[in-house]
Amino acid sequence: MWLVFNPPSNPTITATPDLGIPFANIPRISLEDAKKAFDTQSAIFVDVRDSNSYAQQHIKGAINIPLGVLESRLNELPKDQWIILYCT
Repeated sequence: MWLVFNPPSNPTITATPDLGIPFANIPRISLEDAKKAFDTQSAIFVDVRDSNSYAQQHIKGAINIPLGVLESRLNELPKDQWIILYCT
């Protein structure tokens, strides 16, 4: 799952119908667009899994902020940059 905040104008952003999916109102992007953002370093990646999962494997350079504490730690993220959250 790729959740997006502050997206630039060029990726394909899709809405997800509310099918019981958490945060269904937050836009998603394709894996292809996430890979482009990674390759061009145009986004900050935030791994929202627990620290044990993050320690086992994560996207190189990703920040670990577990979903349960994300809201209280939003101030750690820049407000003017593209932020991509992921959990898998």
